[in-house]
Amino acid sequence: LGMTPEVDTSAFKADVLALRARLRAQTFMLFHPKGVFIQYWDMITGMALMYTLFITPFEVGLDLPTKLDGLFICNQICALIFLSDICVQFFLPVPDPNMGEGAYERRHRALGLRYFKGWFLLDVITIIPFDGESPPTLLRASVSLILCHICIVLLMRTQCLSFWTW
Repeated sequence: LGMTPEVDTSAFKADVLALRARLRAQTFMLFHPKGVFIQYWDMITGMALMYTLFITPFEVGLDLPTKLDGLFICNQICALIFLSDICVQFFLPVPDPNMGEGAYERRHRALGLRYFKGWFLLDVITIIPFDGESPPTLLRASVSLILCHICIVLLMRTQCLSFWTW
């Protein structure tokens, strides 16, 4: 009477292993959208955007020459952050409204196509260096103003995405 029947757990273990393999295949080479890395990455890109937003107009307005100094190094670090962000965007799942609440698009091809159709061109334009000696100052100033507006749009995009994902 006090004995428990023996349960065959081998089928349960097999199902768990199969599910674990399926989840591993689904998330292969993808960042978790609400993971710690992406949270830190959003802060880093936000700081780079703020730096670019405030320093670039100052740099162009004073017509500072391009030379190897702290400002040049900071600008290159920001460019590297923005270039890295382009790479991160290809591996970041996005919410899929067609699949229901909480579902993410995880197919690499679909993520790439979505990014190419959306923010890719704008992101690439922001990392093109416009500080050469050949363009006239007026052209550099207008390009800088356009880049500042692009940075504002990117910053707003980051804030809107952060707001809507909570």
